[in-house]
Amino acid sequence: MIPMPHTDNVSLYVVGGLAVVLIGVLSAVMRAITRGDLVPRSTMDSRLADRDAEIARITARADAQSAALEVATVLTTEQAHTIATQADSISDFSEAQRLNVRVANALHNTVAADAGGE
Repeated sequence: MIPMPHTDNVSLYVVGGLAVVLIGVLSAVMRAITRGDLVPRSTMDSRLADRDAEIARITARADAQSAALEVATVLTTEQAHTIATQADSISDFSEAQRLNVRVANALHNTVAADAGGE
């Protein structure tokens, strides 16, 4: 069996040591992030206040849009009822015109019969 050169063992120790150091640094950074030590608390508070204000604006806008949609729905429903009523009125007017024509024809026939009978 051929023994490993000494330099290979040293490089493994160096790489392993660097990996351990890197893991330690990353864990410290993650711990600082989760505790809020990386960014000043006042900055975080102002950011949270800005986000809360933005959420409130979006909610107010959504409420206004919802109310406008309800009004538009009511208006559309009323317009549909108005159109249906107008269609009924037009239908009634058409029926009245047909009756007028029938009455006129009957009157014409009566006048013609009276004129022909004399």
